[in-house]
Amino acid sequence: MKYIFIIFLFFFISIKSVFAKEFSEVLELELLKGWRQSNGIHYGGLKVKLSPGWKTYWRHPGEAGFSPKFDWTGSLNLSAVKVLWPHPKIFDDNDMLSFGYQDYVVLPIEFRPYNPAKLIKAKLNIRLGICEKLCVPVSRSLTTKLRASKTALDSEIVEYMNRLPKVVSGHELKKVKCEFKVDGKNLIFRSNIEFYNKDIDFKAAIVELPESNIWFALPNIKSDSNSLRIISKAEQSDDEAFVLNRDGMIITLISKNESVYIQGC
Repeated sequence: MKYIFIIFLFFFISIKSVFAKEFSEVLELELLKGWRQSNGIHYGGLKVKLSPGWKTYWRHPGEAGFSPKFDWTGSLNLSAVKVLWPHPKIFDDNDMLSFGYQDYVVLPIEFRPYNPAKLIKAKLNIRLGICEKLCVPVSRSLTTKLRASKTALDSEIVEYMNRLPKVVSGHELKKVKCEFKVDGKNLIFRSNIEFYNKDIDFKAAIVELPESNIWFALPNIKSDSNSLRIISKAEQSDDEAFVLNRDGMIITLISKNESVYIQGC
């Protein structure tokens, strides 16, 4: 029995080593240093480079995939950090929609230092899901130094900042109506969104309530020329009581080439 265990352990370590080597070739990550603004905010970025055919996931993976996890514990002179998510590609695998990036993307990152005149030492522990035919979670640790003296814009970070979802402006949005209803043990979210003279070509919608224990399933959507109807099941990650902050809700509407979002509902 002891020999069987040793053989199994050797086999496991060998497979782990092979996978580690393969994934280091499949996935390259780099923290880009970016620039410090006059208001003290430092914009950097996470460069994600994948082998051809591989993909990783947006902040909401959709019906399949892994939600990315970012842990900045151990960073110095960092009071707050926000990862920004450019427009994702829609993947349809066996009638299951997922959202993410293929081959290459830069995720802009907003760093807020305690002392804007000082260096930020950023330390990131990240866990991403990557997929081709095989889908696996990969963990990496990255560090970088973000200097206050670095003020020149990084054109590549700026390029991907220009791809961030745009807020739907007041002159585009006619009306947003939202409601929550209890259906048995389920909490159902419904929204009717009306636009002024806008042809609807949204392929998917994402409903989010940041910094809460509420998760919304991928909505069913129905559209006509100027309106969009959304139905989603809300799920709670634990049994604690919760308060629905409608002002904090984000509805992101995704088309083939761009994404827009509505804040509050």
